[in-house]
Amino acid sequence: MKQRHINDKKIIAAIENNLDKKFVIFPYGVHGKRIKHLLNMKYKIDEIAIVDNKLSDDCEDIININEIQSIDAEDYVVLFAVSNLEVYEELLEQSKCFHANTVCDIASIELTDFFSMCSDRLHIETCNSEQMETIFKLTQKTWTQLGSSEPYWSVLTDKKYMQRNMNGGGEFYETGQQPCKCIIKTLIRNNVIQLPEEAKDLEITEIGCGTGRVTKHLAQAFKKVTAIDISPGNIEIASSVLQNEENVSFCLYKRIEDYKNLPKTDVVYSIIVLQHNVPSVIEYMLNEMFGSLKVGGVAYFQVPTYKEIYEFKFEEYIKNLRIGNMEMHLLEQKRIYEIAYENGCIPMEVWQDGLCADDNFSCTFVMKKVRQ
Repeated sequence: MKQRHINDKKIIAAIENNLDKKFVIFPYGVHGKRIKHLLNMKYKIDEIAIVDNKLSDDCEDIININEIQSIDAEDYVVLFAVSNLEVYEELLEQSKCFHANTVCDIASIELTDFFSMCSDRLHIETCNSEQMETIFKLTQKTWTQLGSSEPYWSVLTDKKYMQRNMNGGGEFYETGQQPCKCIIKTLIRNNVIQLPEEAKDLEITEIGCGTGRVTKHLAQAFKKVTAIDISPGNIEIASSVLQNEENVSFCLYKRIEDYKNLPKTDVVYSIIVLQHNVPSVIEYMLNEMFGSLKVGGVAYFQVPTYKEIYEFKFEEYIKNLRIGNMEMHLLEQKRIYEIAYENGCIPMEVWQDGLCADDNFSCTFVMKKVRQ
């Protein structure tokens, strides 16, 4: 199902075009929450109402659209942000209850997405070891839940990979072939190996193996694969799928300190995984990933490095955390380079990969270990 595209730039444009008015947020889904954050944090503006029929019964701060007459304002703008086409028409019809000419459909504002060199500095708190362990356990609860309820969709968020739509796993597992090819091509391009078959002499560690989507193909291409995940359900499925592959070892990590047990390896690989951890945990994981490389080894990983208005505060994060939500975080590029340098690694390649939705600036990094 296609999605109507919404990102921070579109939300900001809608707000800045109407700064002389008051604001109503409708509905209060993922984009509604982002609107509220930008209104409150970037512009120091409080919305006059949040409207969402599905949430109004359970939250006193959210009203039903039938209560719209209770809004004490005549001149206001409804910030309407719906990306899902399945509910768009229904919600658009509901929006007719608002005063005429007040609905601003954010998804219809066309802006070019690009990384601005005028972007602001991000505010990210560093977590201590106790806080990181607390967060790691909460993150594991989320992925234990997702690994049990929607193991395939949680890896590739496409509706066709939801449990109710899965018709065998053939198509899902075939999608893991291309990432494996990219790793091999990257190793050749950077003179780590000269021919694809030389990967058979290398050992690889996969951080966040999920249900074995890519692992299955890594097992055919590399000498040995160590596949790591924090979700028991994912590990169970992956182990079952690859039960006949003798060169694959699966590890369930239950504590953040378990990453200190990463085996010495030629290649460490992690795509669409690190982003689901808070910045300090990403730092911790990268330190151990770089540390696990043999001299001459390569780290091939992806992580978002910028998002407008992103911030991380431990107390605020814990207060607002909802187990089961798939979170998106980042780590700034400068910190990634610092960690690499501290671990004797240098960048070989960096490219913007488009692996994150909306306006997360996501990059894939190829780092080579040149000294212990």
